[in-house]
Amino acid sequence: MVLGLVGGTFVDASREDVEDDLRAARRWFAVSALAGASAIWISAAASVPALVGVGVGVVLACWLNRGKVHAVIWLREPPLFRFWGIIGAAATLAAYAIEYFPNHMGMRLEVNHPLYSLAWLAGGELLTQWAYVWRGGNDADKIRQRLIIAAGAAVLVGSPLLVILRWRSTFLVADPLMWRLHHDYISEFHPLVTFLKTAVASGLWLEVIPPFLLFIPALWRLAARDSAPAVKGAIALALGPAAVVLALAFLQLRWMNLATLLLVPLVGAASFGRPKSVEGQSLWPSVCLILCLAVFTPGMVGAIRRIPMTGQFTGDEDKLVIERDVAHWLQKRAGGERAIVATAPGVTTNLAFHGHLGGLGTLYWENLDGLKAAADLYAAPSAEAAYEIARRRQITHVVLFSWDGFAAAYVRLALKLSPQDALPKDVFIGQLLSSPIPPAWLRRIPYPSAHQPVSIWEVVPDQSVKEATIRAADFFLELGNKDVVSRLMPAIASDDGDLACAALLARIRAREGDVPAFLQALEKVVALLGQANGLPMQDRVHVVSVLSFGRRTSLAREQLAEVLRTADLKQLRELTPGALANLLKLAKELQVEWPDPALRDQADQFLPPLMRQ
Repeated sequence: MVLGLVGGTFVDASREDVEDDLRAARRWFAVSALAGASAIWISAAASVPALVGVGVGVVLACWLNRGKVHAVIWLREPPLFRFWGIIGAAATLAAYAIEYFPNHMGMRLEVNHPLYSLAWLAGGELLTQWAYVWRGGNDADKIRQRLIIAAGAAVLVGSPLLVILRWRSTFLVADPLMWRLHHDYISEFHPLVTFLKTAVASGLWLEVIPPFLLFIPALWRLAARDSAPAVKGAIALALGPAAVVLALAFLQLRWMNLATLLLVPLVGAASFGRPKSVEGQSLWPSVCLILCLAVFTPGMVGAIRRIPMTGQFTGDEDKLVIERDVAHWLQKRAGGERAIVATAPGVTTNLAFHGHLGGLGTLYWENLDGLKAAADLYAAPSAEAAYEIARRRQITHVVLFSWDGFAAAYVRLALKLSPQDALPKDVFIGQLLSSPIPPAWLRRIPYPSAHQPVSIWEVVPDQSVKEATIRAADFFLELGNKDVVSRLMPAIASDDGDLACAALLARIRAREGDVPAFLQALEKVVALLGQANGLPMQDRVHVVSVLSFGRRTSLAREQLAEVLRTADLKQLRELTPGALANLLKLAKELQVEWPDPALRDQADQFLPPLMRQ
């Protein structure tokens, strides 16, 4: 966008027959407008400030070249700015129609909107009139000129005024929760000064700050008396957006990349912009090239040094691989139904990408309601309140990755706490992490990971206290956590007439190496085998495991054959990874054939990657 205007500024304006030069300038201005419209289509929030900066640059350029009609093409033909505004407005309006017409035409100013088209059209007209003022006179009617300026100013002022007055409905990025999220938890939204406080010690400032030294040769040449009018005009045009975006970078670090990018047309205007009629100044391209190499070299060297050269995954890459594997596993476990996951915003995006999973909270402004719902879920005052949110949002899983600490941020955002405030202990996510037995509507699923642990809870129909206790003990036994299992033992041992409890107790005794206690529990399992047909598949697999370990081979084969005869995909998906791996192992060791070989092959796919054969 800026390069197009800079290129148009260097079109020769000194010849009497200006038609050919005017056509060339129009092509440059059209390219600029189309590039700007594309930028607004991609990200209005990032592009509109640069567009405002262009207006500031034009105002400065016209003032610097006041009265020099035959030196700069847009002073000789001010309607070029009107042409630029018309093309930009038409292109942004067409882009809006392509994306949103006719079903999504809301008042959303975070993205491209007809209001920006109208503002661009008005801005182009204002710049035209401004150029007429400084070219040394305007033959048009003065009253008409004032009316046009007033109308254009009203539109330009009205656009931000609408955002200010109706920000809750037109600009969701300014929502209090989103604002706190950006300000407190996303470093890109911190001021530049905050970044420099840490960057000075690490030396990172050497990669970020030096490029802005390129303002010096541009300002030097802008102030030089012997600089040609076109050179001054081009520099001023490029200086406006670069300066505006740099000012925003002092408020929010995220503008630094765009500010650095806008240095390109500024340097180009200062070094290579010389019309045919301008002589001398041949050293400027070399000077600017040397400066560019000097200021950009530290950043390039730093970027190259951060590239891993070992050929091995870094820690961050290992985590991304685990997130990918979890996404694939959850998608297969869900079968034909779509899993909807409540987890950290960044992880939600990765799970959606890799496993086509639904997510609750993401950092996209369109999903503000989902982000608020995720925060409310984590900060719910009770399991019942959390269940209402999960039911309303059709959540199927709650997933926490140990390396992503956003659970605390969710709670603080929902309760309007600062990052320094202590977390309440009675919120839902705190209770979920601290209690060995989750609420009746959740079941914790063990997921084996080669690195840091992953915690997964699956939404299930309400369980009885006994069922929830058995599932919790299953989880910790599968992970080998003897301490928690020991705390659950009294509740399990108290129901000595239940086959599932008896099988679980026998497994615990076997894991402890207590042979007499295991044999006693084994006899109890054998005595209660009449209950086997009424058990869930998970418990039946455990019964077979206990019988096999206790060398009751014939009974184990008999029970396993019945399990495999009644097995289906839904039951296999509901097994924990450890139970499913055990089922596959028992079928092989006890030499019991699967009635459906295809089902056996599919069962292997329901295992996490680390457990597949």
